[in-house]
Amino acid sequence: MEGCHGYLGPVQLHQTVVDRLLTFGPEPVRSKRENLSQQWLGPDVISALKSAQAEAGVKVPAAGDQPESVSTLACYSVHLAHKLLHLLPTKRLPRELRDLRLEDDLGM
Repeated sequence: MEGCHGYLGPVQLHQTVVDRLLTFGPEPVRSKRENLSQQWLGPDVISALKSAQAEAGVKVPAAGDQPESVSTLACYSVHLAHKLLHLLPTKRLPRELRDLRLEDDLGM
């Protein structure tokens, strides 16, 4: 998502994440909670995720967020990753993600 932040900018990334969370579909009955760390995503992305979740009304049970991380449900993180992977131009993706996107585009 760090690449999305650079490509979209902080305001557009925030709005994109809010829109994707709002269009997720019915809230899942069960989903594993994940902690996403600033170490992997960067402080700007963590901040965007926290504020987007709050604006979209996403509630994460037992989410003891620390300033350097954000808790989210696994189903949301998978949904966001998939949507953001297709939002970025292929040339902006690292090699591994280009391969993943090609596999997804081909239905593999």
